[in-house]
Amino acid sequence: MNRNTPTHIGIDVSKARLDVHIPGQAHLQVANSARGLDDLFTAIAGVEAPHLVCESTAGYQKLLAATALQRGIPVSVVMPARVRYFALSGGILAKTDRIDARLIASYADTHRPPALVAPDPAAVVLRQMLEARRVLVDLITDTGNRLELAEGFLRKTLTKLRRATQRLLDQADAGIAAHVAASPVLAAKSARLRQLKGAGPVLAHTLLAYLPELGILPDKTVACLAGVVPHPKDSGTTCGKRKIQAGRGAVRKVLYMAAVSASHSNTVLKAFYQRLLQAGKPAKVALTAVMRKMITILNKLLADPDFTLA
Repeated sequence: MNRNTPTHIGIDVSKARLDVHIPGQAHLQVANSARGLDDLFTAIAGVEAPHLVCESTAGYQKLLAATALQRGIPVSVVMPARVRYFALSGGILAKTDRIDARLIASYADTHRPPALVAPDPAAVVLRQMLEARRVLVDLITDTGNRLELAEGFLRKTLTKLRRATQRLLDQADAGIAAHVAASPVLAAKSARLRQLKGAGPVLAHTLLAYLPELGILPDKTVACLAGVVPHPKDSGTTCGKRKIQAGRGAVRKVLYMAAVSASHSNTVLKAFYQRLLQAGKPAKVALTAVMRKMITILNKLLADPDFTLA
């Protein structure tokens, strides 16, 4: 085998175990734990140019991906639907963990999914902090919705809950800001991203935590990862409605709110947004275009230290 040709190893992930298909070897099954991963990496020690490929499975793939990145072994996480459609295209209807592992390896051989980019260790901690922040924000929103119709004891309880949660959110925001400031890499990147008017601290921190490919991959690839590239749906003379889909939901959600702000506060993006509206584009379509332009600009800011904004 050519040294530049990776050996794609398909791994079906579940909560308790990993089913592993290593080309040319017997089926392997290990625990989805640190000890099980030690067994996995021992088994692939003699494999030339190993590339681990698994599906996104409710977060149960995180330990595998993180451990592989720590060991310097390429790893890709793909959408389960893509593997399933790949199986159906080949007439494969059966589904077991063993079959899925083999299918994932075959899918990787055909489509060559890109390997994950290893995040800065400080960015990993930042992501954990942002996930905690999102839980608090969701709780405040849910509590506020319940307060609209609450009365008596329930209203008093919900009011106390919202105040307490808001205090926790303020503490989380302060902790996130301190964590970013303490990391020279994160602090420099955050300051660079915030040069774009409309890109506040929440967006900058979210991009650093959830989109480590920013500033590394091409603009269109990064926009796809953010989920802001409309995909055509045309057939013959019929032009279907283009929609954005897939991508990283946490990034897209925060980017949307930033685009709403930028379409009013950023002179250049506001003019761009207004031109689209005047051309007859729906407001959501115009905002999506602003989101894509923002992520493209932010990608350039990190990729090129000489790139300046107008």
